[in-house]
Amino acid sequence: AVVAAPEVRRPPSRNADKQAQATAAPAMQAAPTVAAPAIAAASAAAVASPPPQAVAADRIYSLRELPPDVQQALPKFTVSGGVYSENVAQRLLVVNGQVFNEGSEIAPGVVLEQIRARVALLKFRGVRILQPY
Repeated sequence: AVVAAPEVRRPPSRNADKQAQATAAPAMQAAPTVAAPAIAAASAAAVASPPPQAVAADRIYSLRELPPDVQQALPKFTVSGGVYSENVAQRLLVVNGQVFNEGSEIAPGVVLEQIRARVALLKFRGVRILQPY
């Protein structure tokens, strides 16, 4: 008498899985559209340069309140002191060891607009900033 061996099921091999995926892949791909390059270019530009945050023209910001894009672009400088006087010609601010008067550029793109008692008013890229001293 011949005894039949029970049927043994084996999981498909990895090669069989890869072959199945390779044959299914072309069917799953969508037909390219004409707008795809334009959309891809626009989304790449958006990722590369995020839009600047809105800055109120009449508002004066403290350093902590500045939008992140302005904070990152602002040059580094150290204010070590200042002198306020009722007489504009006698006002001065010491930045990075140098003495500046109102209207001077204290760092690249940073203009000293006004020296007030205990704070200086700076302007950088159209944004007004209060810097204590």
